Amino acid sequence: MKRIASFDIFDTCVIRKCGIPEKIWDIMSDSLFTKEDEQSRITFKTQRKYAESKANQITPYPNLNQIYDAIDVSQWNLRKKDVIQLEQTTEENQIILNAHILPIIEKYRKEGYEIYFISDMYLSTIFLKGILKKFKLCNDNDSIYVSCECKASKKDGALYNYIRNEKKVKFKNWVHFGDDRISDFQVPQKKGIQAHWYTYTDFTEHEKNWLRNASFYNHKNEIELYAGLTRAVRLAQPKDSKITLASDLVAPLYIPYVYFTLVESQRKKIDIVYFLARDGHIFFQIAKQFQSIFPEISLHYLKISRRAIYPCYFYDGSYEEFLWILTRAIGSEIGPALMHIGINWEQLPDSKHTHFSKEKKLDSESIAELADYLSKNFRKEIVEQSKCARDNLLAYLDQENFLQAPHKAIVDLGWEGSVRTCLNKILEKENFPQTNAFYWGYSNRVLQSKNSDVSFFRCEDSLYLPHAVEVLEHYISANSAGSTKAYKRTYNSVIPIETKPRDYIKGIQFINEDISSRIAKEYLSIIKTKDANKEIFFCCGYRTLNEILKFPSFEEASIFSQIKADDFEKTYIIAQKLYFKDIIALFIWGNTFYPKWKEAAISLTFKRNAKLVMKCVEITSSSILMKTVRYILNKIYR
Repeated sequence: MKRIASFDIFDTCVIRKCGIPEKIWDIMSDSLFTKEDEQSRITFKTQRKYAESKANQITPYPNLNQIYDAIDVSQWNLRKKDVIQLEQTTEENQIILNAHILPIIEKYRKEGYEIYFISDMYLSTIFLKGILKKFKLCNDNDSIYVSCECKASKKDGALYNYIRNEKKVKFKNWVHFGDDRISDFQVPQKKGIQAHWYTYTDFTEHEKNWLRNASFYNHKNEIELYAGLTRAVRLAQPKDSKITLASDLVAPLYIPYVYFTLVESQRKKIDIVYFLARDGHIFFQIAKQFQSIFPEISLHYLKISRRAIYPCYFYDGSYEEFLWILTRAIGSEIGPALMHIGINWEQLPDSKHTHFSKEKKLDSESIAELADYLSKNFRKEIVEQSKCARDNLLAYLDQENFLQAPHKAIVDLGWEGSVRTCLNKILEKENFPQTNAFYWGYSNRVLQSKNSDVSFFRCEDSLYLPHAVEVLEHYISANSAGSTKAYKRTYNSVIPIETKPRDYIKGIQFINEDISSRIAKEYLSIIKTKDANKEIFFCCGYRTLNEILKFPSFEEASIFSQIKADDFEKTYIIAQKLYFKDIIALFIWGNTFYPKWKEAAISLTFKRNAKLVMKCVEITSSSILMKTVRYILNKIYR
């Protein structure tokens, strides 16, 4: 009994790095026309796009040669055979293997099935067999059927009939895999073929959004190419939701930012760039992928942090110095906040007990009181302690060639830019050149400095994103290293003293850095201008961050539920499944008081039905009945 297993070729066995098929013609235009000849580029792509349907009116299921018969390429002083050869070469260069299909093909091969590859395609079987053999998908005795040679299509079922008649095979002994819901699944299924709708090579929902939204941007072409690149890198890795999230969220948020810092550094004649630990570690890994086009810029990783530099800030122990440092800790308890000064609660004079409570949360009033108290009662000790810490810091900076460098910059994720402010004060006091700074800027609290030595990547957008801090710091910027809290001198060097590394999701820092670096390695092939770079950030990165923060999917929420965020030494989980009492509270009040991230909690609890539940919550919580229930409950518990 003859049994066959057939496989669609494009987007099943192989994919194009450029993503959607018509991007092939955009890439061809780079070879055919100058960058300035925009009219020829548009005309060629338009005519090539409609040539297939035009050729089909003359010869059903046309091949590539017949398609180009429908275009007069001489209008651009080109020869048809040269353009056809260029399209085939471009296709070959863009086609990469979908490694996940290999085990499926081998399984059926070992079970004695004859292996066929079929496609509705204008490319020849000779060309396609060469591609498939290159990726070890196809053997010499495997058969390939394409519509342009068989004059039949999968979409109307004629190609399946053609193969059945030629190979004398029964549909019930036939297994087929393909990505198209109609031609690879519904049509063969109706014929009795055991059809499998193979969707793994599809774009993710976020990638589909990028492609849909690309039309709203000037650099639509680059955004579409980026979506294809992201899909290609993702599919080359094992199946893992963390890998998917890294390609959908981490890479488009951080790659454009790093590219921006290097372009701006080049423009400002900055020749040495320091990426600050810990958040800067992933930026550093991405930047190394761009080193070849910025050879004049030296890249370094600098182990410096707020906790390490704040205690070095005090030169005279004035009220203003204490006020500046303590303001950075507004909202936190006094005990943990004192670590920013470089002291702990037990070091304060005994009179502390009558003035302050260790658990009291700092507000503007208590900050002013504490700053006044410390400047009057603890000035000498702080200044001496600060000088010792500062001497070690300066020795470390000197060891890293930071102090004397006249044209340098630091790169960080960025909250308020306080590390730069603190660092530049020390450099100025010690008569060293000050530093430029780059900040991604993830909050509307980012200080909008008017100085030319500060560059913010998304400073024009001050929209505050709830939970952005936790997601960015504790997931996207995950790092296996601990934070630097101080420095110690050895016989011939200065060593950063690091805290215990955060308890990250297993391996996430390596996944985020690896995926981002892989995409960054190919990024320069599609990005030519800083405007295109910025639009990729907003269309692909920032939009995705907004979408996820507003309502993460179950898979995304499952990952975020493993995040342990910290706030001045206190750790907390930002999202957990709802308990029954939380669900009741949700329908009555429209909110829960715990867990912290309501939308992620709903996704975790209700999975695919989460958005439906959210709509029901909006209806019930705003109803007259629930308003009455809330009124009664307030009366009872008042």
